[in-house]
Amino acid sequence: MQQEVEIMERKIRELRLQIDAQSKENDERRVQAQEKFKIVEQLENEITDANKQRQMHLQETNSKIQTDYDAVQHEKQKLLSQINYFQEKLEEQQQQLNEKGAAAKTLSEQTAQLQNTQLILEQTIAAMKNSLEQSQQLTNQTDVKGFVDQFQKIAEQTEKELQQKVTDREQLQAGVYQYYYAAADRARQCVVLNDIQNVLQGIKNRYLSILKAE
Repeated sequence: MQQEVEIMERKIRELRLQIDAQSKENDERRVQAQEKFKIVEQLENEITDANKQRQMHLQETNSKIQTDYDAVQHEKQKLLSQINYFQEKLEEQQQQLNEKGAAAKTLSEQTAQLQNTQLILEQTIAAMKNSLEQSQQLTNQTDVKGFVDQFQKIAEQTEKELQQKVTDREQLQAGVYQYYYAAADRARQCVVLNDIQNVLQGIKNRYLSILKAE
């Protein structure tokens, strides 16, 4: 009986030791679990803080991006306005240049016409003077000589006027229309003078025939 009691007591001690060991192990596990919980909780807090900071950073970044975008759009509108303004000015200047170019072209064409008219007038006057000189040499009669002298003076006066108009370049450019009409009038006069030249040529031929007959 005593032996059985000792066996039972030994088993009880062993069970107590096992319970104590298990309890101790459980305590250690509990401590480890608490530490791990704290670590997890700390990580969660850090993650939460990081997310908050990330959200704040994103908001700040988005706000800055929006501000920069608005500023860029504003500058873009200013640049577009300036481009449109300078484009309008450029078109105005181009139109003015086109108008000036057209006016210069018209003036150049009119000047060329005047120079051509002048050349025709000079050639006509030279031919007329030559004819008048020949007619003057063929006769000494007072009526024909006076006739020739009169048109000789007209030819010289016309030549002087033309020379004055041609050499005075500023006057030619300033009064181009007036000079054009004057030159046209001179051209019409030259037609009349050409008719007179033909008459003088007839007179010359008549006197030549008289001289040959004599």
